[in-house]
Amino acid sequence: MRVTSVQSLRGQGAAGTEGRRYLVLASKVVRPNQVYRVSVTLLSAASPHTVRASLQRGSEEVASAKDLLSSGETAVLLMKVY
Repeated sequence: MRVTSVQSLRGQGAAGTEGRRYLVLASKVVRPNQVYRVSVTLLSAASPHTVRASLQRGSEEVASAKDLLSSGETAVLLMKVY
């Protein structure tokens, strides 16, 4: 299993990506029977945004997490890997 991409952030009711900046930190290594952590900081945005991370094995999604962030907030998304 490997991490292949980070999905773009989508604002609630907001269109486009103008004025939105974020930082995502995650390990390239995924281990079975462990909790995988993804740190997301929404550096600047006009409105709150839902952030979502997922892990896939082939075409199957094996874990996901999401959170609602406002500008300046950081969240750690936790996913149990089986």
